[in-house]
Amino acid sequence: MCRSALPVIIVAGILELCPIVDAASGQAEGVGQPATTAEVEAWGSIVGPDGTGLPPGGSTATEGRLLYDRQCAACHGLTGQEGPDPRLAGGVGSLGGEEPSKTVGSYWPAATTLWDYVNRAMPFNRPGSLAVDDVYAVVAYVLYLNGLVGENQLIDGDTLPQIEMPNRDGFVPDPRPDLANTSFQTAWGDPNLQGVWSYATITPLQRPVHLEGRTFLSDEEVAAQNRDSAIRATSERRNGLTPERDLSLAYNQVWWDRGDSTGRTSLIVDPSDGRLPGLTPEGRRRQEAQEVARREHPYDSWEDRPLQERCMTYQRVPPVPSGYSNTYQILQVPGFVVILNEMIHDVRIVPLGDRPKVSERVRQWNGDSRGRWEGKTLVVETSHYRGQTTWRGFPGSSNLKAVERFTRVDPGRIHYRYTIYDETIYTRPFTVELPLVSPPEYVVYEYACHEGNYSIANVLAGARVQERSVRSGVSADLKD
Repeated sequence: MCRSALPVIIVAGILELCPIVDAASGQAEGVGQPATTAEVEAWGSIVGPDGTGLPPGGSTATEGRLLYDRQCAACHGLTGQEGPDPRLAGGVGSLGGEEPSKTVGSYWPAATTLWDYVNRAMPFNRPGSLAVDDVYAVVAYVLYLNGLVGENQLIDGDTLPQIEMPNRDGFVPDPRPDLANTSFQTAWGDPNLQGVWSYATITPLQRPVHLEGRTFLSDEEVAAQNRDSAIRATSERRNGLTPERDLSLAYNQVWWDRGDSTGRTSLIVDPSDGRLPGLTPEGRRRQEAQEVARREHPYDSWEDRPLQERCMTYQRVPPVPSGYSNTYQILQVPGFVVILNEMIHDVRIVPLGDRPKVSERVRQWNGDSRGRWEGKTLVVETSHYRGQTTWRGFPGSSNLKAVERFTRVDPGRIHYRYTIYDETIYTRPFTVELPLVSPPEYVVYEYACHEGNYSIANVLAGARVQERSVRSGVSADLKD
């Protein structure tokens, strides 16, 4: 073991025992890219702190002395303390003092990972060249230099994990799930997306004009937005509002579930300005016609009322967050993914694979979805929307197509983004990225939209009263 070996040994031991965590944020620092299966296999079996992966074989410190003297002493000294490279022995009890000495005996938490390191990295000039028994021999001798094993004690796959290192309790275990060994797979082998997932956020769809040119908010701005949202409709705040403003807030704070800021200035991530693309001439014509109909014929019939007021659908596919019930429940069976949207209980049954689409003559408010797996990502393409569809107030057409991508990244989070294509309405596609997190203990209850719903009857009855009043010359204002 030569050249700066000890710092690498220490790092290797720490990485085996507990992944490095940013002390300030508590989050793992993501660097680089995931290793391929071939790259991992090229490194061979990994030996963990509990001895998992140790191969058959064994040796003693007596047999390891000659190997050590020939291969390692020139760098670390005959007793592991002379150098010139870092010390391997001694230093026990020094870590809390003014001159801490980090050695295998004083600092290393698990003897088993010493075997893993020597096997991979030593000797310095020919790493990985030692036979299995020779690795056991060198490890036994280094442990012997630290007074941890006897000179003739057999060190093998059974005895090495039982050695208690002096600093075994000197490390704080990482409480996060072991994602490297978490497959998130269903019993039949598909990536597992099942669970309850919230896409609630107060981040707006489009970037506000006053934030032009900014992709992210500062930490202070995020905290301020979250605080404001948390007291938006509290009774204390309502006391200072006009009656009109109080009425516009509708429910009190306990009913709102708007989420927090994502830290971005918009949910739209492409185009880079965070704004919806420009409308085509046909898109502008439809938008103007829509505005005229809403202004001049809002109460002619129940068909002129919004779909959510009619308890038909609200969030649409794909969704844009609203004030509450921003929740998906995803279930899976072989060949299908089922996505329940809490708001107005929409359920999408998404066939997987090459199943044919419905007929072109069949058009639905939320389209017709088909899915496929691209590695660990579920890709859902939705088309066959109705020509009269709107996308949360924004124009749409029968040419609308949405492509959603769901990727499980950890136990409590799915990376979710979608792209909207509609050449009839927009001059280019656009992409939205939403949080999709698992809220603790969240329960999706029945969304009984029509239960006690007198809205349609009362609105239309009020409109008829207004019409009669106008004909009779009596004023009767009716506001939506």
